[in-house]
Amino acid sequence: RMGIKRYIVLALIFITAVGLYVFSFNGQSFTLEALGVSLSLPVAAWIVVPVAILMIATVLHLFYYYVKHFMEVRAHKRDYEAFLKAAKQSLLYESESVDYKTPWFKLPNALMAQMELKKGATTSEIEHEELRGIIELVNRVRGGEFVELKKYRLRQDNPLTIQNQLNKLLSNPQMASEILKDENSNKESELYKKARELVLSGSAYSEIERLNLALDEKDLLLVLRRYVAEEDALYMENDALENL
Repeated sequence: RMGIKRYIVLALIFITAVGLYVFSFNGQSFTLEALGVSLSLPVAAWIVVPVAILMIATVLHLFYYYVKHFMEVRAHKRDYEAFLKAAKQSLLYESESVDYKTPWFKLPNALMAQMELKKGATTSEIEHEELRGIIELVNRVRGGEFVELKKYRLRQDNPLTIQNQLNKLLSNPQMASEILKDENSNKESELYKKARELVLSGSAYSEIERLNLALDEKDLLLVLRRYVAEEDALYMENDALENL
């Protein structure tokens, strides 16, 4: 845009200089008649008019390419922002449908959808602060730490959500009973199975009875091993032992 302004200023100066130069040695007028219309102007003006028309045409030409370049830059900026959003979702094991306006990000986006962040990924070369924070967050969850994920609004079946819930359960085994008592818990989920395993391998038998868990052969053997193990010595009433 500054180039167009500079061109207009310089062109006006040039046109003015040409007009004054011609007028300085020829101040007469010239009449042009066409289609019944007669127009009389100084000779200097007739000299300047073609130059002015050329200037206007050039300005329009420059302005067209300026607008075209502006639209391309804006499209690239929007695609870059869309790619960053898609990258965040990909790192969080979520999918993001993106319609790119330019072809430059389509291939990287397709490749990114097939990739997974490696364990212990470093962030030293990641300049984008939010992406760096997400990578560090994923590393913490994978490392067994429970973190707050609510602001990311992840799916319940998202691997990161599941791992984070498992981390919370392992750091607070008392949660296991609450998970098993919850009627909305998915009994086929990894979280429910882990909670069940923790209860059977660590809770008192009275708690196992209270939760009314359906025990299979493997579960029964686990409970009985605890009963006879010296380091565990699970207490059971005789009636309960006979029932088992």
